[in-house]
Amino acid sequence: MPGVIHSRVGTRRFLIAVAGAALVVFAGTFFLYARRFDRPVLYYYGPAPEVPQGTAIAILNPFRDRKDEANAEWLIRDLRTDKCEQIVRERLS
Repeated sequence: MPGVIHSRVGTRRFLIAVAGAALVVFAGTFFLYARRFDRPVLYYYGPAPEVPQGTAIAILNPFRDRKDEANAEWLIRDLRTDKCEQIVRERLS
């Protein structure tokens, strides 16, 4: 019986090693794929982004330039204030 238990431990270690190697390969492949593109969205599945219906899946590039997103958030936050018309005239004209 000790031989059977010992072989199970060896099999478990082997499976953990294979799973770890697969994870490293997957992460490395994703990293290289994401670095290759300068687009903010790596993958999009679903209806057109302009259509507000249905479910969509978007995978964003973790290495994208977030400056435009920060500017958009800043503008939207300012548009929610009581100076909306002034801000539209100054920034969007």
